[in-house]
Amino acid sequence: MASKISVDDLKKLFSKEVNCLTQSDIYTMRIKFEYMKNKDANVPANYIEKRYNSVYVYEVLKKLQNIGLVKQIKPENSKCSFYTLTEKGLLILSVTLEETDNEYREAEKLFINRIIGITKHADLVDIGGRGSEALAEALAKACSQIIQVDKGCIRILGRGSKMDSYKLYEEMCNVLKLALRDEVLAKKIAWLALRNITSSKMYMSCSQEDWVALIDNILKKTLLPYIKFISFCINFRVLWRLYRPIVIVVEYVVKFIKMLGVTVIILGIEGLILILSIFFS
Repeated sequence: MASKISVDDLKKLFSKEVNCLTQSDIYTMRIKFEYMKNKDANVPANYIEKRYNSVYVYEVLKKLQNIGLVKQIKPENSKCSFYTLTEKGLLILSVTLEETDNEYREAEKLFINRIIGITKHADLVDIGGRGSEALAEALAKACSQIIQVDKGCIRILGRGSKMDSYKLYEEMCNVLKLALRDEVLAKKIAWLALRNITSSKMYMSCSQEDWVALIDNILKKTLLPYIKFISFCINFRVLWRLYRPIVIVVEYVVKFIKMLGVTVIILGIEGLILILSIFFS
C-alpha cells in the first residue's frame, strides 16, 4: 500500500524553490490562484497589478517565471498578457500557504496568552469557566482576520521578508490598541469576534455550557465596552483592577466639570441681569 505524501514531503522535494520565496512572491501567486479558482481562467496582468497595487509586481512575476512557477501567456492580436500558475507552482503554493496558516496560528496563540489574563476578569465570563478562553480566541481570530484582509502581510512584514509569527502577533496587538480610540475599528473587531464565537470551532476551547453562558452575557451586556476595556489594558499595561476605578473617576470628573460649567453660566446670567437692572433703574 502506497504511503500518503505529506506537505513536509513536498517541502523537501521543492526546498530550493520554497526557500527563495518571499511574501511578495507568495502573495502574487495567491492572487492568481484565487482568480483561477473563481473564474476558471488565466489571470490578466492588469488585474494582478491592481490587486498588488504596484508595478513592482512585474519584477515578482519575472522571478516566478524564471523558477518555473508561473507562465506568461500572450494571445495573438492582443495587447494584454495573461498569467497562470504551472503545476509546479500550484504544488509549491499549497506548501507555502500551509506554512503561512501555521504562522498565523502561532501568532494567535501568542495573542491569546497576552490577553487571557484580562478576559478572565471581564464581566462577560465566569472566572471559573472557560468562556474567557473562547473570548480570547475569538478576539485573536478577529485581529488576525483584520491584518490579513485590511493590511496584508507585505505591508506588515516587507516585500522581501519571510513569514514571521512574532511580527504578526505584534501587529494584532496594535490593531487591538487602536480600538480604544477608533470606534469603527472597535465595532469591526466586535462584529468579527461575534462571528467567530458563533462558529462551531469555538466548541474546541470551551464546554457548551460556558459557550452558552458567554453568548447569553454578550446579549445582555454587549461586547463593545469589553473590547475597549481590553484595549485600554494593553495600551497602558495596567492591571485589570485599575480600569474600572479609573473609568469611575473620569466619569465623576467629567460630571463635575459639566456641573461647574453650568454653575458658571448661571452665575454669569444672574450677574448680567443684576448689572442691567442697576443700569436701567
